[in-house]
Amino acid sequence: MKPFKLTMTLDSGIQLFEHPVAFDALLMCILTDKFRGDAQRASEELSCILKSTDGIFHASLLHFGVNNANGLIASQSSLTRKSTDSDFEPWLIQGNEKNGTFPKIKTDGGETKNKLQIVKTLVAPKVIFYAHGDVDKIKILLDMHLIGLGANSRRMGFGNVSDFIFEEIDIDRSLLNERGLPARRLPYNLYQNLKGGTGDLKPRPVRCSFPYYLANEEDGVSPPRIITEIITEELY
Repeated sequence: MKPFKLTMTLDSGIQLFEHPVAFDALLMCILTDKFRGDAQRASEELSCILKSTDGIFHASLLHFGVNNANGLIASQSSLTRKSTDSDFEPWLIQGNEKNGTFPKIKTDGGETKNKLQIVKTLVAPKVIFYAHGDVDKIKILLDMHLIGLGANSRRMGFGNVSDFIFEEIDIDRSLLNERGLPARRLPYNLYQNLKGGTGDLKPRPVRCSFPYYLANEEDGVSPPRIITEIITEELY
């Protein structure tokens, strides 16, 4: 296993989940699909291709690669979707003035059949991950299975990526970046060990392992939800 930097071209705006895109969670999702929903087998395979310390995988959160000419842009798209029962909960619909009754609404046609949905996305030239693992096996996985990143990447085409560039690096930047700041969510004890006991960030409740939305909170440190990195290579 070797430390590496992965750079990808972002071909369409990415819609972020509540939790930032983490490289270990991305690989776990791909492996679970590969093994037809067998999460145990996927977890075992992930442990074979990614280095871990104290149960934390050496895999950074997503970084947006930008330069002076091409920055990070917030954008939005308007989509239509079919109305569902949840769109017509009584507390969402104002009653009329006649005995507090509610208007009749047709859901199988007419103006209420479809609902306008605003999707907020982020656009940048590149996206970047840092990790320490088996480059050859990870490259094969991404080439064969990865279409996009973030929410609605498969269903609506957000977060499409291409041109995977793997660059082996001398120093592992998957836990702490070049400035010594967290590159991913870290338990506080691990953060202090990595900093030699000199870390000046204060602990706060964070979820450090995936699935992040189910993990218990523990004292830890975390980078910002949106991370940018200046890139110097040619963008196009």
